[in-house]
Amino acid sequence: MWVALIAYSYAAGGVREASAVTVAQLVPATGFALAVGRLMRRHGAVQVLRWGLVSQGAGMLAAAVLLRQGDNAAAFAAAIVAATAITTTRPAQSVLTPSMVDGPDDLTAANVLSGALLASAGLAGPVSAALIMTTVGSWAVFAVMGAVVAVSASAVWRLPASHTVGDEDPISLIDGTRATAREPGPRVIVFALAVYYIAVGALDVLAVVIAVALLREPEAYAGWVTTAVGVGSLIAGSISVAVIGRRWLSPWILTSAFGAGAALALVSVVDSRLVASGLVLVAIGVAEASYELTAVMLLQRVSRLDLLGHIFAVVEALQMAMLAVGAALVPVAVQLFGPRWAPASIGALFVLLVGSVSARIVAIDRDARVPITEMAVLRATPLFGALPGPALETLAREARRVAVAAGDVVVRQGDPGTEYFAIVSGRLSVSVDGSDRTELERGDGFGEIALVRDVVRAATVRAASDAVLLVLGREPFLTALTGHAPTRDRASRIASAYRDPT
Repeated sequence: MWVALIAYSYAAGGVREASAVTVAQLVPATGFALAVGRLMRRHGAVQVLRWGLVSQGAGMLAAAVLLRQGDNAAAFAAAIVAATAITTTRPAQSVLTPSMVDGPDDLTAANVLSGALLASAGLAGPVSAALIMTTVGSWAVFAVMGAVVAVSASAVWRLPASHTVGDEDPISLIDGTRATAREPGPRVIVFALAVYYIAVGALDVLAVVIAVALLREPEAYAGWVTTAVGVGSLIAGSISVAVIGRRWLSPWILTSAFGAGAALALVSVVDSRLVASGLVLVAIGVAEASYELTAVMLLQRVSRLDLLGHIFAVVEALQMAMLAVGAALVPVAVQLFGPRWAPASIGALFVLLVGSVSARIVAIDRDARVPITEMAVLRATPLFGALPGPALETLAREARRVAVAAGDVVVRQGDPGTEYFAIVSGRLSVSVDGSDRTELERGDGFGEIALVRDVVRAATVRAASDAVLLVLGREPFLTALTGHAPTRDRASRIASAYRDPT
């Protein structure tokens, strides 16, 4: 839909109209995104997801009809409704998913699948847009996607309506955002991500400029330009898995920033046939996606777990705002440097802005603690074995090591449960009412049921030998388990999948 609208508006009025239409979509979407959390607290995540999808589908179908009739102004207004409603989908899904699975392994699997589908959609969307625009027209892209969203809405409508009310009010959210701004590490990395979204927003409009002004192709060819960048993003996703748990991330971030800037410059410098081959465009996708992935990983490393939700809420809102800024910069770049050199100027600006904080990024990375051994211990437990790498790393930073001597009681039956334990080394025995039940060793964990159900310990765990444990408090444990603070009250369902006697 995004590709089709930009291509259509470019054909109607050139780069200025394409930029104006893009900004017009993103400005209300940015404001509305900040209100989605309050809507979910008031009406429930299911209702927000239902009506968000209905609004998206209605906006897309209306835009299709109006574009077919040639009523551009009304069609753009309908597209703005659809783009604004899209901001409801991801937050609502993140709240609902933990309550719809049987345990943390299923939750992780659902999140991994969602991420894989999102990456694939980033490639399939532009391909579909290019094919439909070439064979039918831009209006048909909106018609097809409106029908797809309608199917999604009908599926979601079968979900039971319930209020998923968070334990945070607007005042605490404001305080959390202010606290985020005071954290020097997250503040710099959030700025680095904002710069990235400016480049992405510019590239959305540049795709049409590249297709028409540089490659001498029709506007629909912008879909193939975006597809080539999407291929690079998929490649980057495979490469970036290798950096999870590694000590240094700043070299990846800065190298990717330079690579993205250089690739954009190549679009302006090299022969148009090389650009048309897609190799340069794929390189842009690899560099930009690698930059985002590694910057997000570093942000997770340096952020306090209790502020992580606030920080990424800020990132979500900034994404919409900075995409609009990037789109608005393209007409300025074309006016100042001409269509040929506009990509190079955007690449240079991206490198310059990242370079302005490069020394601080290196310093933040140097001071960040990477809990590699703690990650290995948590990964070995059945509970956290399937947790994604970045989330596991964030959780591991919250763990502390505790040494216990043979005979020491770690938890006592009847005591309140406030911590989760993973065994690093040694053996521990479990007893209930004085009778031995089982023995635990490295790779085992205990204490989760008392946390998620908020009940007393059902057994006594004693060190059978000298042992070393990793200890997690209740808040980081539940935050990692559910993936979203408003779903903590539903975490008791997860406990039913386990039979830990403690």
